[in-house]
Amino acid sequence: MRKEEEMKKLDDTITTLYYKITFKEESYLKKKNINLTLNEVKTINVISKTEDKSISGLSQALNVTPGTFSVSVDKLISKGYIKRINDEYDKRKVLIDITSKSIPILDIYHKFHQVILNQALLLLKMEPDVLNEALKQINNLLGKEEIYE
Repeated sequence: MRKEEEMKKLDDTITTLYYKITFKEESYLKKKNINLTLNEVKTINVISKTEDKSISGLSQALNVTPGTFSVSVDKLISKGYIKRINDEYDKRKVLIDITSKSIPILDIYHKFHQVILNQALLLLKMEPDVLNEALKQINNLLGKEEIYE
């Protein structure tokens, strides 16, 4: 029974952590006068980091359907943060990339994360590679469909 109580507390802590990070990210962006939603900033971030810049590759990286991603693309293009590019090897293929307007947004977004990570590492008295390895293992576990059955 005690194990169930401990698991409930851990679940509550992880849930609270997720909501606090999201709330703090949104607050930080507003404080920095970023006129984008948190999801839009996260989308720009993923586009900047993903090698496969196709609609299907980027939608897969974001874990959304290509249709949902296309709606986001249209909004961010109209705001000037991303652009469509024809693939130089296959002119039928359309690629998505960030514009120079996105770079200061990403710098602000990454600065927020650096502050949080540095403070967390100090608090936990951990080296970045140790925490990174533990989180990678959790991330890999979440990618396994059989754990949800």
